[in-house]
Amino acid sequence: MISNQILKNTIEGIKSISRVDLYVADTDGQIVVSTAHAGDQFKSAVMAFVASPADSQSVQDYQFFKVYDENQLELILIAQGTSDDVFMVGRMASFQIQNLLVAYKERYDKDNFIKNLLLDNLLLVDIYNRAKKLHVDVDARRCVCIIETKNEKDSVALETVRTLFAGSKKDFITAVDEKSIILVKELDDKQGYKDNCKGNQGSFTFIQRGKNGSWRWKDFL
Repeated sequence: MISNQILKNTIEGIKSISRVDLYVADTDGQIVVSTAHAGDQFKSAVMAFVASPADSQSVQDYQFFKVYDENQLELILIAQGTSDDVFMVGRMASFQIQNLLVAYKERYDKDNFIKNLLLDNLLLVDIYNRAKKLHVDVDARRCVCIIETKNEKDSVALETVRTLFAGSKKDFITAVDEKSIILVKELDDKQGYKDNCKGNQGSFTFIQRGKNGSWRWKDFL
């Protein structure tokens, strides 16, 4: 599932352009993120909207939109206002969030595939079939780096590594156990395995100093 921070950044960005306040609720009527203060004022209206067959609906001074993930209702977007312009903003915002759900789910599926591949949990025929489905190049040159955390279940470490290497969509980052993070980097024709490892190790040496040695570079495969 997409993080609340990503959702909040998205609707705040849309509000800065449209000047329309937006709210995102789950299917239980709880507001997840919003651009303005919201209590429980939407709960009953959201629950009624979830139970209705409509994909969009105007309720008093607000417009409601359903956000799906592969035909499964995931979120409700609420836009403040009843004009046609507000309706268009709400439609665009719900479409953007729906695309984010798909993108993050696809990214999770790819990371999970790489994790199972490294742990030898896949049959050879499944490897090629899933790689083709997920659009993972089976012939690409890659290096695998292991980052070990001293603290178990260090979610901050995993998110920081993902942020550092977020620039390349061809790299994969996943946790194989409670203390080990795996970075799989794609190499171009001119890059060598050892040179690439040394370059990445420099990045984590910097992090180690900033985090009082809570992480350390462990190995290179």
